[in-house]
Amino acid sequence: MSWLTDRLTTLMEERELSVRAVARQLALERSRMAKIVAGAALPNEDLVKRFARYFGEQVEVWTSNAPRRDDARSLDGAGWFSILEPRKELKLDARYGAQHRDSEPTVY
Repeated sequence: MSWLTDRLTTLMEERELSVRAVARQLALERSRMAKIVAGAALPNEDLVKRFARYFGEQVEVWTSNAPRRDDARSLDGAGWFSILEPRKELKLDARYGAQHRDSEPTVY
């Protein structure tokens, strides 16, 4: 688990907050909040700052400890999706009028 996942889980348990309650207060989709708490997605820097303010903690501590999206490439086996791989170019298939990818789709 990452620092962010541990911290969010601890604070939510201490305050008896659900993923849905925090997501509602921060105007996030519940599924996105659940992925962040599970370690399956990384929030951007703005959202990390919002978490810090919501829980009444120092923004600098959160931004320095939370994993960054550019750090995700170096994480292997830590439960991160390959969210930073560039999307493959779509090509138009004139015979069928359908779009398809050059290779296997990337999990986002």
